[in-house]
Amino acid sequence: MNRIHLKLFNLLVFSVVFISCKADEPAQNTIDKARRQTVERVLDSQNYKPGQDELAASVIRIEKEEYASEKSGKPKHILYKTYRGKQKIKDYLMRDTDEDGQIDLFMEIFYAGADGSISISRFTKEPLRGCSLTMNGMQHISATLTSKDSSGKYDELLLITDDGQFIDLFRLDADGLLQPVNAEEYLKHKRALESIAPIAGAILNTIDSAKGKEKVSEK
Repeated sequence: MNRIHLKLFNLLVFSVVFISCKADEPAQNTIDKARRQTVERVLDSQNYKPGQDELAASVIRIEKEEYASEKSGKPKHILYKTYRGKQKIKDYLMRDTDEDGQIDLFMEIFYAGADGSISISRFTKEPLRGCSLTMNGMQHISATLTSKDSSGKYDELLLITDDGQFIDLFRLDADGLLQPVNAEEYLKHKRALESIAPIAGAILNTIDSAKGKEKVSEK
């Protein structure tokens, strides 16, 4: 069982135990059915191999824009636009804000479709110094910094919806930038997270139902 499937399995077990303690019998039956469906999907997703059409539709493409400063004659604005297929998923902006010939602003902007973006900006090329993080919109979207090993160093940015739908995964490269994973890894992560949709939906419905009953009882 690989790393992402192990995380999914642990999440599945914890969620089922937690919600089962609070659910009534009809909800419990729904959760049990969803759990069985999820286990089947998780096992099936471990053998998933993306097809060529899927890979081609998820390939990474980068476009570069550059503008020179009339004052210094050096680059004032350099923008790398990253696309996965037809969808723009990231901008990387380097800017000389005072036009002294030195780049002094570095900004990575990650997009979650039309639902918003998250930006990481800094005033030095060192990725872990002077950083500020800003979330724009991003309703019902979770942006999580994680570690791909046990070092405790954050080196991945995971974007998913609140109900577990995969958006994208970015990983630190040798230059300290968070770059999107390749098409094959992206599709495998997407399939793995989609495999927990039945239990995620059942749990969310149970929570919403419980909240509705609480509001009725308060009246």
